[in-house]
Amino acid sequence: MTKTKKHWYGIFGSLALFAFGLYRVFVMGRELETVPYVIAFIFAITGFIGALVNGLLLFKHISREHTQ
Repeated sequence: MTKTKKHWYGIFGSLALFAFGLYRVFVMGRELETVPYVIAFIFAITGFIGALVNGLLLFKHISREHTQ
């Protein structure tokens, strides 16, 4: 598996985690208690950070491939 594919899988996985966290916060927010609400925010934040970092690493990897 190439590095490019690994970064794409990381982006999609992180976006799925981000979407799940946001779903839990916005759709089920009224039904959640304090602890599940915090966990949903943690999912959303870590998913966003993961997608951002994997996107930056993918951009860095692609730009290195084109300069060689």
